[in-house]
Amino acid sequence: MPLTFGHAVASFVLIKRSMQKPVYESYQNTPVEHNNQSPIENVPTSLFLRVTMEGNYENVVEIGTYTGKVIATLKRLVPSINAYGVDVGPTFDRPFVLSGVNFQKYDSRLSILDQLTGSTLVIARGTLSCFNESELNHFAEQVSIRPVDLAIYDLYPNFSIDTAINRSDHEAFKTFFYDYSGIFSLKGMRVICDATDVNDWVGRPYSSESWRFLYFGKSV
Repeated sequence: MPLTFGHAVASFVLIKRSMQKPVYESYQNTPVEHNNQSPIENVPTSLFLRVTMEGNYENVVEIGTYTGKVIATLKRLVPSINAYGVDVGPTFDRPFVLSGVNFQKYDSRLSILDQLTGSTLVIARGTLSCFNESELNHFAEQVSIRPVDLAIYDLYPNFSIDTAINRSDHEAFKTFFYDYSGIFSLKGMRVICDATDVNDWVGRPYSSESWRFLYFGKSV
């Protein structure tokens, strides 16, 4: 009986916390400090690193680079790549180079891809879920019309979806769950890998989401 009561209390606390909405400032108006090293245990960095090395890519472009720690780590570990980080914040209003990475402002046309020659990998961690449906479809279109591959590490619900679902609604922005496999496949991209991090689900049994890694190549 005490154990059951304890589970009930724990469940109530977790549910209450999940319903609390933290206050976020407008991301587009928030400057960020550069960080040139991702922790060793950082899962997305490890996945992006393996894809970068196995694909022998010449260029790697991170969409939503934020502090730049992921792309800077990739550049440090694979110095032969041309590394780029783009984001919407004021820190990136003017292009700059730091830790061997070229940083610049994100634009929806992905014009940075037109500047590159050679094999290119586009990566994004937790970025695409911040796009609304129209923005994501436009992004998918811009990626698909160029000779690039795409690797995504983003949140996904622990149930199947085939349409966009509102994940969170903060004062400054919303986030969504998307069927990335379906969206990019419809644009002509081939799913090379689609894996869910089940450890996140096992570790948080009351959660309704987990991190998902997807890797797309151009269909042939």
